[in-house]
Amino acid sequence: MWKHGILSWMQEKNLTTYSADTGEEFIHSFIKPGYVTTRQRDVIRSVQALTDFMNLGYVRKKTFIPVVHPLDGEIGMQMKKLVHHLQSLCRSPITIKEYELYLNRFLTFLGYEQVYTVSGIKERHILKFVSTMENNKVDIVSYLRVLFRYWHEEKITDGNFHELLDRYKWTRREKMSYLRIDISSLLKCSLAVPPVPDSFYTQKGGIFYE
Repeated sequence: MWKHGILSWMQEKNLTTYSADTGEEFIHSFIKPGYVTTRQRDVIRSVQALTDFMNLGYVRKKTFIPVVHPLDGEIGMQMKKLVHHLQSLCRSPITIKEYELYLNRFLTFLGYEQVYTVSGIKERHILKFVSTMENNKVDIVSYLRVLFRYWHEEKITDGNFHELLDRYKWTRREKMSYLRIDISSLLKCSLAVPPVPDSFYTQKGGIFYE
């Protein structure tokens, strides 16, 4: 991680001395706003450990850095109106943070789709975004429904996308997540177990006998 991570990055930038600002610049160049992967979290921890050792002489067990989910641009500005509305309704800080997280992810997705205005959001963008989310799909649909209902009520958009999300259906499939095995498909491949006669358990030398 060091050789192929921050060290090679510093060499490309012709930097010979590490500082806390260097670490922050590397993190921002490596990690874009939106969802942070497990590997990216490891990179952040490693850079923070390096900064701690340089500034403090030891590595802190816990480092608290507030996570910010920016809502920029025209669409982000309209999303902030919903956030301010929820704050006026005295929603909890945790709820507000969750809205900011999922709205930021949707905003990032729209950027990949080159959609930068509210009027440019189409039904296909919403359905594609929801379909690409593997986890917390129920929450995502719920937060987007609230967003588009608010936009519709405030005349920010003419689309009735909240009604689309009201009708949204998805199939929940049972899986063994750690092995990513589809239980339904596995059962179709299984063979029926033949019946075992009672004499098997009573025979001498068997597993159980009287």
